[in-house]
Amino acid sequence: MDRDVLYVTRNPVTRCVKFGITSRDGYARLHTHRVDGFTEVLRLITGLPEGLAVLTEQKIKLALAMVDAKPMRGREYFSDEYLALIENEIGNWVPEALAAGPGHRSGKLIML
Repeated sequence: MDRDVLYVTRNPVTRCVKFGITSRDGYARLHTHRVDGFTEVLRLITGLPEGLAVLTEQKIKLALAMVDAKPMRGREYFSDEYLALIENEIGNWVPEALAAGPGHRSGKLIML
C-alpha cells in the first residue's frame, strides 16, 4: 500500500488533533475518525511523492517530542495547542505547490 496521503483532523469537543498518513483519497480513514468525533478536517493532502507522507509524519512526531508534548492518547493524538507546530512541520516538508494544489482539502468534514 502506497501511503501518499497526509491528514490532520480535529475533535472540537475534546480539542484534540490527530495527524496521520493513509492511501488513496484519504476519505475512508477520515470517516473512521469522524465517527470518533474528529469532525474538522484541517489538512488533507493527497498524491504526495513516494515517501514524503511518511517522512513528514516522522518529522511531526520528532518536533512534538522535542517540545516534550505528551499525546492525549495513542501516538498521534495531541492537544490542539500543538496545531501550529504540526502545521509548521507540514510547511517545512511538503512543498507549498503540493500542499495547496488540487490534492489539498481543508474545512469541516460534514459527511463522508
